[in-house]
Order: sequence, then structure tokens, then C-alpha cells
Amino acid sequence: MGLSEINGKFVRDFEFFLKTEKNWNLLPEKD
Repeated sequence: MGLSEINGKFVRDFEFFLKTEKNWNLLPEKD
């Protein structure tokens, strides 16, 4: 696996995390 492939996967995972984080912030707070 090339460095650019790893970097691309990281970027996609990070973008997904940001979207998920935004969705979680819309939900009521949980412990």
C-alpha cells in the first residue's frame, strides 16, 4: 500500500468522523 493510499483512506475516515460527530451533536447528550 502506497503512502498516498494510506493518506487517502485517513482523509476519508476523518471526513466521515467529522460528519458523524456533527450528527452526534444533534442528538440529546448521553453519558
